Amino acid sequence: MTSEIQKKGKLIVIAGPSGVGKGTLVSELMKKMPELYLSISATTRAARPHENEGEHYFFLNEDDFLELAMNGGMLEYFEVYGDWKGTPKAPIEDNLDAGKSVLLEVDVQGAMKIKELYPQAFLIFVKAPSEEIQRRRLLEREDPTMTEAILEKRLTAAAKEEKVVPHFSALVINDDLGRALSELTSIVKDFISKG
Repeated sequence: MTSEIQKKGKLIVIAGPSGVGKGTLVSELMKKMPELYLSISATTRAARPHENEGEHYFFLNEDDFLELAMNGGMLEYFEVYGDWKGTPKAPIEDNLDAGKSVLLEVDVQGAMKIKELYPQAFLIFVKAPSEEIQRRRLLEREDPTMTEAILEKRLTAAAKEEKVVPHFSALVINDDLGRALSELTSIVKDFISKG
């Protein structure tokens, strides 16, 4: 079933460490390419002030999240910084089967799991230009849970996650939003046009 689905729709996965600007790039990419289906992840963490249910995430309590996951309703799911995050499976498969290209924004371990399930998926790694800029972006978030310890944990994780870049199809360094968006848009359009 997976290979049949992949012939119809294309699966594009954007991933990278916390604080590299994935969300901003994906939001801007969707303005340029509204024909893509943007997958909405589910999470057990609390919504940040600017986040809306069903737009940024599906915010679930832990029991509901784990029940969905245990019943095969998640494409991938992991515990991330003490909360669960995952990708609901049905909307992805329905859109791919209908011939629509699907865009996912996930963390690095989620991207690797998706690549196992969908070898034809196109993985794009987004990286900050430096640790200092990544640190600043994390501190600028409206996140009341961001402590110095959590910040350091995320930066340490980012350094480890960058080691999997060779397993990705493309790398975008988010140094300047306009330039990075232009590069990302070109990469996605090229991938969709092939085949």
